[in-house]
Amino acid sequence: MDLTKSIFARYRHAQLLVALMLLLIADPFLSGYLGMMLLDVFLLITLLSAIVACANTRRRLVIGMSLATVMLAAMLLRAARGVETANIAVSLLAICFFGYVIALVLGSVFRDSRSVSLDTICGGLAVYLLLGILWAFMFALLEGSAPNSFSGVEQGAVINYKWFYGF
Repeated sequence: MDLTKSIFARYRHAQLLVALMLLLIADPFLSGYLGMMLLDVFLLITLLSAIVACANTRRRLVIGMSLATVMLAAMLLRAARGVETANIAVSLLAICFFGYVIALVLGSVFRDSRSVSLDTICGGLAVYLLLGILWAFMFALLEGSAPNSFSGVEQGAVINYKWFYGF
């Protein structure tokens, strides 16, 4: 299948933006075990949308699928066994995956777009949201590897990393 001729290729950044917005909007409203599982499903949808947005060559598809598969395996290990080191592994893999996606989407926005289209704008907005998610995973990794690394934060104002750590 030629990806450049499909509808997914034409609006690839827009569908990535929709998946990111779904993930970020649903996060505050879901809680408990079922809510966390739903957030993991939204994260999986976001991973797949990111792969579709970036996979215009076979090499990029293989790299993206490999990173997403290993990250999904770590998420399943975390959910099934509650392994503490899986939290750090999920954060590290998410940082690698989202960093890779950010680089590819930015390259696509600047390289492939000769004129500004709706999909180009969606790509820029998606990169902005992806950067926020990347920083959240970086902060979650820091807090997971060195607990209480953030000082001066009131007890009630601690950020709840429910879909990062599964608490």
